[in-house]
Amino acid sequence: MLPRYIILIILLLLDSKFVIANGDSVLTKKTVVRADLSSSYTSEKTWWNETQNYIHVKVYSEARFRKTKVSCWSHDHFVQTQLGYTSFIDSSWIKSSDAFKIHLRWMEKRSKRITHTYFFQLQSQWMNTWQQTSEQKTWKGGFMNPAAISMGYSFAFDFLENSNLLLAPATFQINIQPEQSTSIAFKERPLLKAKHSHIYSRYGFSAYLTIDEYFYKDFILLQHRSQLFFNAITAQQIQFDINNRLCFRFFKYVQLRFDTSVTYLPEQTLKLQYKQEVLLGIFYEYRK
Repeated sequence: MLPRYIILIILLLLDSKFVIANGDSVLTKKTVVRADLSSSYTSEKTWWNETQNYIHVKVYSEARFRKTKVSCWSHDHFVQTQLGYTSFIDSSWIKSSDAFKIHLRWMEKRSKRITHTYFFQLQSQWMNTWQQTSEQKTWKGGFMNPAAISMGYSFAFDFLENSNLLLAPATFQINIQPEQSTSIAFKERPLLKAKHSHIYSRYGFSAYLTIDEYFYKDFILLQHRSQLFFNAITAQQIQFDINNRLCFRFFKYVQLRFDTSVTYLPEQTLKLQYKQEVLLGIFYEYRK
């Protein structure tokens, strides 16, 4: 039932009349839609002198909708999703990445370079995750489990053309984690315990940095998405997620992409999770 209520909340926010009146005419409107299909081939030798060869395929898509009303109210919405699979030679395909994020922002009339902003964010995954061993197959996660929901009030600072920083001193967060993935060192008591998950409720400070810029006549695309949340300066009360994408585009639809991500989520592990990829593929972009 929980996913149904969350989807209903998103629809209500998208059609919100308490933020932007329907009769208010549009002053400016911008839409950007991107999608790409990339792959990489890796050959490596392990510490035990074993050679491993595998192919990685990833689909990534995102959309950004920006609109300003005559009343000076505006919104800036992001939708992102990715799905990737890895195949070891002479073996089956294994899901290696699966995520989606919806970030909605409503801004009041701008005062110089600072904008008062209300935001809502939802992030989770689409498909079930399984851990396969020689003895059994164990479920590790699925749609809306794990998941994170954040909402609150923030100050937005715009810089460059399509980049901004949000500082939210008042943030309410609901974090859902599969029961079996909870870190042994994580001691926070869950608000609720469901059949397959632990649900945590928190109030604290958060920050969001967004960079989305083109260079050299669209030959280079630099993207950065990072977020931070904490309600105490301890290893168990801080969480952050940093993602960088550097794309080199040539031959109109061909793209070389460098992806780097760093994640720290104490509910899962108290160690940093780091991932770096180099992928070559095709892309499509729509701007209006």
